[in-house]
Amino acid sequence: MAVNLIVLAVTLLMAAFLGVWIFFPRLRAWMEMPKYRFLKQQRQFPGVLRDRQPGKEEPSQQEGRRP
Repeated sequence: MAVNLIVLAVTLLMAAFLGVWIFFPRLRAWMEMPKYRFLKQQRQFPGVLRDRQPGKEEPSQQEGRRP
């Protein structure tokens, strides 16, 4: 019985969220703003993580030093 209530509540919340997203386009832009902010920050620093190839690690600073 409790599981049914939880499923019903989540379904109603998702339907309400989807309804707001469809019928209020001005709110849609506000809801999606964090995504666009993140993409803008990524464009500001294009080479930070994308230039590294997986599996290839840069040598650490201590590898070339001898005591």
